[in-house]
Amino acid sequence: VNYNSEMKELKRYDSDFGFPNELISSITEDGFGNLWLGTNFGIIKFNPDSEKFETFDFHDGLPNNEMNMGSFIQNGIIHISSMNGLLYFNPEKIIKNSHIPPVVVT
Repeated sequence: VNYNSEMKELKRYDSDFGFPNELISSITEDGFGNLWLGTNFGIIKFNPDSEKFETFDFHDGLPNNEMNMGSFIQNGIIHISSMNGLLYFNPEKIIKNSHIPPVVVT
């Protein structure tokens, strides 16, 4: 939920907005103002200014999708608790591979 004090309105970010899950178990902010949200369906990187987001799940290398309560950032490294232990990563070093390789059936 985001409150706009000028317009005196609340904006809700949920599955209708496109998030994969409405249960946010942890949240932390990186040095660029992005919010990193731990959910039951992976991790969401959300920029509240642009309202753009990316989701990361086991397809992206997470050991599982279910995040627990608790996250923090220390020295630029984000730590998020998951069902399989503590995950940590540097958000500045995440590189999105946009190349989709061709499918070849042999």
